[in-house]
Amino acid sequence: MNFPVDFLEHPFHRKDLDFACGVSVMKTDSRHFWRTSCRAPARLLLAPAVEYSCTVVDVSEGGAGVTLADSLPAGASCMVSFDLVDKDAVRRINAWGRIVYSNACAGSAKAGIQFLDMDSNSRFLLRALELIS
Repeated sequence: MNFPVDFLEHPFHRKDLDFACGVSVMKTDSRHFWRTSCRAPARLLLAPAVEYSCTVVDVSEGGAGVTLADSLPAGASCMVSFDLVDKDAVRRINAWGRIVYSNACAGSAKAGIQFLDMDSNSRFLLRALELIS
């Protein structure tokens, strides 16, 4: 069987497929930062003043993945606040961003948040997290 040359140079890998809810689709990922897996309870605030409890499941300087009970509107502005625990202390992360995607599945949802701004301390902590991951 003859395949195009670029297919042989760039084969699909299992990590490129998303099996959420039993559906297999190709992922396109335009992240510029490595994500670090974590489990951190968080507060998510959407404008004008709607607050959600969620869990941060991965984080980087550029954004975070969260799980929560309800789907969120893509494109909405938000603020997220959560604690990262290291060996010495609990470190608070405060970031402002936008909802890039939100997928509902079996009574819960996963959303991606792109960080647009954060305080300098939060940025420093997330950069340090990338270096040790």
